[in-house]
This record gives sequence, C-alpha cells and structure tokens, in this order.
Amino acid sequence: MSSLASPGESRPHSSVLPPAREPAVTYRIDREGKLIAVAGFPDAPAFVGRSLRSLMSASGVMNLCHQLAQRARQGGEVSYRFRCDAPAEKRWFLLEAKSLENGEVEFKSSLLSAEQRPRIAWLELPARHGPAAPLVALCSWCGAVRAEEGGRWDPIEVALEQDPRIGPDQTPRLTHGICPSCEADFLRKLKKG
Repeated sequence: MSSLASPGESRPHSSVLPPAREPAVTYRIDREGKLIAVAGFPDAPAFVGRSLRSLMSASGVMNLCHQLAQRARQGGEVSYRFRCDAPAEKRWFLLEAKSLENGEVEFKSSLLSAEQRPRIAWLELPARHGPAAPLVALCSWCGAVRAEEGGRWDPIEVALEQDPRIGPDQTPRLTHGICPSCEADFLRKLKKG
C-alpha cells in the first residue's frame, strides 16, 4: 500500500488520546464519483446518492480526491495522513483508498491520534455566525489557515493569535482548501507511487 503523508505531520507524544474512541468512517463511490454507501457517520443517509463534487466546495481538494481515486483504481490501495481538528483537539487521521469491482473505490478514514488543547469556539459545528462573517479557509491536510493578506498559510494556533478575522467576538465561516506545500507534497508522493 502506498502511503502519502502530509508535510509537517509530526504527531505529539504527550496528551495523546487513544484512537479506538472513534469509529472509522467508510464510504464508497462509484465510477462517476457518486456516493453509494456511507458507514460510521450519523448523517450518512443524507449523502448517499450525491456526488463527491457536490459535497466539496474547494476545487483543489476535489481534484486531489479524484486523483486519489484514480490512483487506487490503477494500483489497488493507497493511503495518506491528514489533520482534521475538533474544537478541543488537534487530530490526525489516516485515509485509505482501495479499488473495488466495477470501478468503485472505498475510502476509510481512521483516527490515528489526538492531542487536547484549549477549545476553539469557531470550530464548533454548526457554527453560529452572522451573514457578514468572513470566510476562512483551512487546509484539509495540515489544518493551516489561509492568512487574510499575502497568500500565506499559518498554523491554526498562530492564526488564532494574529488573524483579525478570528476572535472571541468574531466567528468566521469555514471552508476547506489545500495549502500550496501540502498540494505539492501530495502530488509528488502520488506520482512516486
């Protein structure tokens, strides 16, 4: 199985929670990219029958998911690590993709580790924000936040301290994307096989 890891993926050695506390989320797509089965996710029935494209707002992330599915179809199984934080935890996951019959691909996302940290209210779901709330992009691989100016991506902890769009009185709307370094690293590892 090929393994694709995101840059800067070092995981903490202290305050790590055991991965068995959350079930894996598994989903299958057909040849056209439509979800045909979802397990381990409470809202699963609402997503079955929809295309992955309709569920993703960031074209860069959708493009990489498409490439990951194609790679799985060509070579069997492929995996990569990514960060997806909860309000009170830094969390690292493993996403595995494998080819099935008839061009279907199965994805399985499993928690690898989690580190407790002070709660970040704007990561709460559903977020409560006004219609004029700013849009803040998070990298789907490393959890970095796209800065308001200059196009740089900052670790979420830095953004909490320095980004004027984020604060106790400001709850931004969240969207997911991919930072340039994670995209380049992912594509490089995907080509290496």
